[in-house]
Amino acid sequence: MISSLPLLSHEMTWPRSKESLLVGITLLLQVSLISQIPIPYFRPDLSLVPLTLLALYRGGQGTMVVAFLVGLILDCISLGTLGFHAFSKSLIVCILGILGQRIIPENRLAQLLALLFAVLLQFALHIGLRFLLLGHSLIRYPEVVFQLLTEVLTLFLIFLGTRRYILKLLLPGERSGGSDAHSGIWLEPRSR
Repeated sequence: MISSLPLLSHEMTWPRSKESLLVGITLLLQVSLISQIPIPYFRPDLSLVPLTLLALYRGGQGTMVVAFLVGLILDCISLGTLGFHAFSKSLIVCILGILGQRIIPENRLAQLLALLFAVLLQFALHIGLRFLLLGHSLIRYPEVVFQLLTEVLTLFLIFLGTRRYILKLLLPGERSGGSDAHSGIWLEPRSR
């Protein structure tokens, strides 16, 4: 059972250069564009969109390494708690990579639910860390709710606008538009 999971197998599949370039571009946009928007508490994590799709379609240790490196770069740039982004992105990609074997990754609803899961998990880890380090009294709940809602809405809009292009990079030569013709989002367990 354990050897059948893609994340725990001995095969290391690295993302292709186009996929790494895509993640690099989102990192560049995150650092240069999003950080300059003067709206308080508006900091959507753009790297979650390609990492979610990479985890669903590719899975594997190579994607986890890319997620860890992206998180480490964000940790160094943000000057926050070192290791938080690296840990949270690795955990998200690990869970989504395993989940990607149990769902139909081409289904738009499955992709949106996976992105929502990624945002909520990262947000819960962030709030939990703030609570542990700062205590209950320093967390301002209206700001937390505003930040969560703006991040979910922004990432959903970015995802819906860029999904087709991201999937063309992930699935060259295949029909990459996705399909909603499936009766559900779950598959019987399959091997990749």
